[in-house]
Amino acid sequence: MDTRHIAFFLPALYDGGAERVTVNLLKGMLEKDVQLDLVLASADGPYLSQVPKEVRIVNLAAGRVVKAIQPLSRYLQQNRPCALVSHLAHANVIAVAAKELARTKTRLVLVEHNTLSASKSQLMRAKLVPPLMKWFYPRADEIVGVSQAVARDLECQLGFDQGKVREIYNPVVNHQLIA
Repeated sequence: MDTRHIAFFLPALYDGGAERVTVNLLKGMLEKDVQLDLVLASADGPYLSQVPKEVRIVNLAAGRVVKAIQPLSRYLQQNRPCALVSHLAHANVIAVAAKELARTKTRLVLVEHNTLSASKSQLMRAKLVPPLMKWFYPRADEIVGVSQAVARDLECQLGFDQGKVREIYNPVVNHQLIA
């Protein structure tokens, strides 16, 4: 396992806040002496062109994120990053399953960007993912909310002890964020 190799996992790079934050975080980490991989279930979306050329893009070519368990597991076995940072609830569930399947020592960090209690979606995914989160999330090495409200809401909605979810605010401030 390479101690200077960090991978980030997302379904794709469409117009969402988590996607933009991840690209900005990758840009901010370039000055560190670390190998960065951006692992995508499908290498699509407008933010793809904004990923720095120094970041290796790994296209799992899975299409839908639910089909990425096996390809992500293979990636973890073959590349053995020291950490996998996953964003978005449905991708986080897949990341936990893939890491369990891979049986690697890669540390798994799940980042949650939204409050579960505010979700009004009628999509099937919105109904299936929260129970899976309750079962899979405790298997991660760290669970992070991007704000105190997100962290506390996640603990409350999933029945976790207070303090189980750490809050780490989006760390990269650039001119696009300020504009």
